[in-house]
Amino acid sequence: MKHTEQELEENYNKFIGAIKKIFTGERLEKLLHMYSMDELGPNLMLSPASGNVNYHNAYEGGYIDHVMNVARNSLRMLKLYKE
Repeated sequence: MKHTEQELEENYNKFIGAIKKIFTGERLEKLLHMYSMDELGPNLMLSPASGNVNYHNAYEGGYIDHVMNVARNSLRMLKLYKE
């Protein structure tokens, strides 16, 4: 998969938005600082989920895709267990 620059930025913004929905207080502040564009943000936006090309999401922007997929599927599983 090949993301455009715009898609990478949109995915990063969705990731930051998800963090803002889930965390509060000091933990939120620290996460936002850590993932800011002055810290890990630029690397996070471009990082693959794996350096091994045979593994899933081993492409530019794959780490955020992976994290968002895991979170989305975890929420689906939670809903299933509650039912």
